[in-house]
Amino acid sequence: MSLTLSIPGLRIIRRLGHGGAGEVFLAREEASGRLVAVKALWPELVQNDESFERFALEAILASRLHHPNIVRVHELGEAAGRYYLVMEYVNGPSLRARLDGGPLPLARAARIAAAIAAAIREAHRQGIVHCDVKPGNILLARGDVPKLADLGVALTRGPAHGDSALPVSAPATPAYVAPERCVPGAPVDGRADIYSLGATFYHMICGRPPFVGAGWPCYARQHLESPPPDPREFNAALPPGACDVALRMLAKKPQDRYQTCEQVEAALAALAVGHEEDAAPPGPQTARDVMDATVPLSLPQPNQAPPSSSAVSEPCTETTRPKPA
Repeated sequence: MSLTLSIPGLRIIRRLGHGGAGEVFLAREEASGRLVAVKALWPELVQNDESFERFALEAILASRLHHPNIVRVHELGEAAGRYYLVMEYVNGPSLRARLDGGPLPLARAARIAAAIAAAIREAHRQGIVHCDVKPGNILLARGDVPKLADLGVALTRGPAHGDSALPVSAPATPAYVAPERCVPGAPVDGRADIYSLGATFYHMICGRPPFVGAGWPCYARQHLESPPPDPREFNAALPPGACDVALRMLAKKPQDRYQTCEQVEAALAALAVGHEEDAAPPGPQTARDVMDATVPLSLPQPNQAPPSSSAVSEPCTETTRPKPA
């Protein structure tokens, strides 16, 4: 469904895409001539309190963040019954789209991940936990400059290392969600973003996320119980140091991960400097849209155990892992 959008002061050029919450347009500001992206909420969702609150939350939180690796939101407005965000226009693909071509060279992957770690660090400094770090929310501007987008499900209660818990209905992307988000009522802090960035970095260097499967229960069980496969299973050219960084970010227990984004940046920067000449090896091209779809979490009730093999309705077996090329 596409609807006509008319906003005073903006000339709509074309539609860039659409999703479950709305559609995005390319527009030009008539006063400044600046190109901007306009995200418009579907009219019927205005009556959905949760959808509208997430939409407004993105504008409020993004307005607090000023960082070269975070997509800026300029304005939240309403025109003819449609709520919209006017945002920085990033003229480039998402990291998810770039990964459809296979893994990236290690130095390039490390540089992108380090820049996103810097962006997350700024969010954490402002008391914001992003909660949905993934390739689909990283846009690549000219010069391969990464930009973190979409703060619509961010957590703001307490500091980045506080004891806040997300509501059970909060959306998440199964392939990249932290283990603690798989347990109702579990504390969630900034280290959940470090895990999700680790899953994204793993995808960049391996050509696939650490876990794949059919359905949320399968993903949840793996995040909670299964060790991530050695990255060299999918990219034999990776040095041990790169594997160590990825796997530490993916530790099951938050206290076993890097504790701050500064630590993550330092580790990734060292990888980038040490492997400038590395080339991306051929690898499986498994970055499917299903891996990157944000879905509502379907979690057990607080008095139930986390997902286990007996609770998984769909099989989750070794056959779900793509084999190395």
